[in-house]
Amino acid sequence: MCSNAKCRRTETMFNACLYFKSCHSCYTYYCSRHCRREDWDTHKESCVYGRVGSVCRHVLQFCRENTEVHKAFSRIAKVGYLSRGRGVLFLGFPNAGSAENFLQFGLESLLMSPTYLSLRELDTYSDNLGEYARELRETGNQYDPDECADG
Repeated sequence: MCSNAKCRRTETMFNACLYFKSCHSCYTYYCSRHCRREDWDTHKESCVYGRVGSVCRHVLQFCRENTEVHKAFSRIAKVGYLSRGRGVLFLGFPNAGSAENFLQFGLESLLMSPTYLSLRELDTYSDNLGEYARELRETGNQYDPDECADG
């Protein structure tokens, strides 16, 4: 059944598997792209994965574009790099709301301190990080510390 309340078209499982379109972030299905777009304003309120993905993109953008935040994180990364070698800066949020507070209020609103993890330390968390461990390792290896001087 199409998840758009204005449509609710039903289809056989076979045809639904062939033709229905899913939300890009979760497993909510629609009979067409039009129905998916039409329902987005309603669906996005309950789509946890979409909300988390959106908040993550906004946090990354904020960290790049906010001068105070960028300088603070660059300093932490530089000290970590010089003392422990290549690594990544870990910024954790207990929930999407705390990430949104960070976007609104900045550094003072962080509930968890940013943490530098060397690539060696990162390996100890690989079981918890799953597929992201490889991505983080690659990012840590590609990072050029001279690119982001904290000037």
